[in-house]
Amino acid sequence: DRTHFVYTVFTSSSGGGARTFGIARFREVSNTLADRVIVRDQIARASSAPSASLRVAADGKLFVAFDDADSTRLAEDLSSANGKMFRLNPDGTTPDDQAGGSPLFSYAYRSPHGLDWHPTSQVLWIADRDRPNWSRLSVVAMGEGRQKRGVTRAAYRLPQDTPVSSIAFYRADASPALRNNLLLASEEGRHLLRVLIDPQEPSRIVATERLLQDVIGGVRAVAVGPDGSIYLGTARAIGRLRSEE
Repeated sequence: DRTHFVYTVFTSSSGGGARTFGIARFREVSNTLADRVIVRDQIARASSAPSASLRVAADGKLFVAFDDADSTRLAEDLSSANGKMFRLNPDGTTPDDQAGGSPLFSYAYRSPHGLDWHPTSQVLWIADRDRPNWSRLSVVAMGEGRQKRGVTRAAYRLPQDTPVSSIAFYRADASPALRNNLLLASEEGRHLLRVLIDPQEPSRIVATERLLQDVIGGVRAVAVGPDGSIYLGTARAIGRLRSEE
């Protein structure tokens, strides 16, 4: 709200044919995007289905995860950006409190498709496709101590017919029944998955519920507005759901 900065992950191809990721920062001015600044670039990407996810944390730090560029070796290689989640300052530099002076926060991921923080515990959840038809949710907590590094607390396999496309926690008051639930979009599964989390142990899933199966087609993206409306993106349109409670 103060800076009007908007961050995006983009893909590009060099003159030599190399396919890469980059991070760009824009400034929103009168509903247009201006003042583009390249924050990071030249990060290898998967050839056929590149995937990355970026979010701004409550403290203003950037969290961004990149795919493994079709190489499980790169995902395990700590000198590579691929298959990793980074924690960055808004200008792309490494925060002073990052462990080892490295932006590396956690790894290894194959094809990250979304990340968000639980509204009460503030623990980070990341959705990853680790096989062509399988997805998993990982719960990554901030390690103890002054130096910051992510620690995986739990991981959950999602149903095979729910390959993940995007996730968002519901943190609004408009629909109390959905509060603190994780909403998971699935384009190939053609539905929205509601994930209920134990309020006493917010790293534990207690139930799931499939919503909108084949109603609006494949759900590519999900987001929650400040008023509690749920926004769903398909290949052709953006829909808005609001509570009637």
